[in-house]
Amino acid sequence: MPHSWGTTGLSYDADQLLARMPDAPLNSWALVFDAEIAARFSDCGIAMLDAPGDVVPSALMYLGRDPGSESAEDLRDAMALIARVRPLVRYFHSSQVVDDLANGEICLALIWSGSAFLAKRSSAQSNLRYVIPQEGSLLWFEVMAIPADAKHAENAYTLIDYLLDPRVAADFTNATFYPSAVASAWAGVDAAIREEPAIYPSDAVRARLVPVAPETVAYERQRLRAWNTMKSAQPGN
Repeated sequence: MPHSWGTTGLSYDADQLLARMPDAPLNSWALVFDAEIAARFSDCGIAMLDAPGDVVPSALMYLGRDPGSESAEDLRDAMALIARVRPLVRYFHSSQVVDDLANGEICLALIWSGSAFLAKRSSAQSNLRYVIPQEGSLLWFEVMAIPADAKHAENAYTLIDYLLDPRVAADFTNATFYPSAVASAWAGVDAAIREEPAIYPSDAVRARLVPVAPETVAYERQRLRAWNTMKSAQPGN
């Protein structure tokens, strides 16, 4: 049962980036995957999600490859790309980026859409932006499920019914900036959120979003091993 959805993209302090590179490609994965460009921003702080399921497909899209590819060659090329910029990345973490963007500790992050807007809401910086890169991005969904052998299935159904209530679903979106899968929640969503194209993308932008597809367990393990090896390597090696 779908609950909510979001995208993976880039959040940055536009003032910081443009001060360092007036012609910075603000709508491109090149900000984090082109080593020459990323080097311009390493002093003000670059961070990435500690989520190979997001970062590796994003690297593949920058390379013009299928983000859902499970080929060994594509994984190798994506990891090589990430390894080249690794010395420029301050850290890989999926929650710390929110506070650090808000506080100005970092100026650029590969991040989830809702996290980017949570940072913007908490920040004194008026020029924090979130973009869905021109090369394409991931569209993902949060779902709810009940195990087949659940001992208290009725309680689970009660919780799901509650979460699917339009008022509750709208409150969720207003609190997290992640759109609800409940269509009737739309009327209760704050106007500023409804009108934000980086949260509710236009048809043109949606055309370059790629839904996250199920992956084989074997590929997930292979990718995780490659990811952990990349993170544990000494910078510059």
